[in-house]
Amino acid sequence: MLPYHPALRFKQGEYTAIAKIARDIQRQIQPRFIIPPPKESDPAKGRPLTPDEIAYETGRRIGKNWPFEVAFLDAQCVASFLGDSGLRTLFRTAQSQNSKLVAVATVDDLFNPTYAAFLRASAPRISIFVPYEKVDTKRMLDGMKSIGCAPEDCVVFVDFNKAPFELNGIEIAVAAIFDEIAAAAQWHRIVFQGSSFPKTNPAKAKGTFAVTRHEWNVFQAAIKESSASPELIGYGDYGPDSSEIKFSRKKGGAAPYRHIRYTIDGSNVVVRGSDTGTQASAMKDVCRTILTSGKFLGRDYSYADEAIYQIGNGRWSAGTPSMWREWNMAHHITFIVRQLGAQAGETFELSRFSEDAEQSSFWPETEEGVSKQS
Repeated sequence: MLPYHPALRFKQGEYTAIAKIARDIQRQIQPRFIIPPPKESDPAKGRPLTPDEIAYETGRRIGKNWPFEVAFLDAQCVASFLGDSGLRTLFRTAQSQNSKLVAVATVDDLFNPTYAAFLRASAPRISIFVPYEKVDTKRMLDGMKSIGCAPEDCVVFVDFNKAPFELNGIEIAVAAIFDEIAAAAQWHRIVFQGSSFPKTNPAKAKGTFAVTRHEWNVFQAAIKESSASPELIGYGDYGPDSSEIKFSRKKGGAAPYRHIRYTIDGSNVVVRGSDTGTQASAMKDVCRTILTSGKFLGRDYSYADEAIYQIGNGRWSAGTPSMWREWNMAHHITFIVRQLGAQAGETFELSRFSEDAEQSSFWPETEEGVSKQS
């Protein structure tokens, strides 16, 4: 089942989380980094990035936060903004920072000669992103031939964005898609990606809401229905988040909800604080709610759990919205790796913290445009 393939927006919270999680967990993830739309404000700059900044800042941040392990870089949301020249700069810069960085191409991109320059020397050489309702294996194979890459050197990401995961029997349809792709060629890997998390935050002020992880349940059932080898099929979600990438928002954004998303077996629990009063008080209440819920997995589960423990006990300050997003992701990624590992009989050590653990340094940057929808 491992490695795990989370689809992560290449934002501060996400890339900080993967840089700081335990090393043995890092080795078991191969994320698909999605560069966010160019209109979104960058936290470090306080404004949207220019085309050159997207290229160079992305490479710099990959070099700082994910320099050694395999990852997939998806530039779909910025491709028209950058143009072929900008894409060449982007991937040249990013791949110079991490030689294991794999370009993500749409099926149409495979017929663009520009993408041939992004092929790695060793497998996986490239990856294909295809929406589940648009799978066309003949065109996929024609594209692979056009770009000069064998299918066995390619990872296929099948995106189930907006798929009706709650529909009875949906796992049979998902399994059929796995089988269709697997029967067409010997691919390096076929990766499921999807999310059941709603586009808007489901919890009310000072409330708690459990979002069922239907994507996990459907994936597990589909693997049993599929004739493809389980080792060929990889799992990926969008963290404890929606698969929606382009959020609509009012000009200037809106104040983010004070909340934590805490992944447990079966669901992502959203704990939201008060919209009024101080942020410190609201987030202390949020963390305290998690600690006393009976579902807290322990301060040694991940560094994010340690942060929740310390804030809930009033020992650390409340952090920033980017940090809440970071902790959501760090806990979730750790949880999924452990869950997938357990299915293969693999275990991972817990973190170790002293009773008087020091607070980790806070990033001085502002929130990356997370609105009330996020």
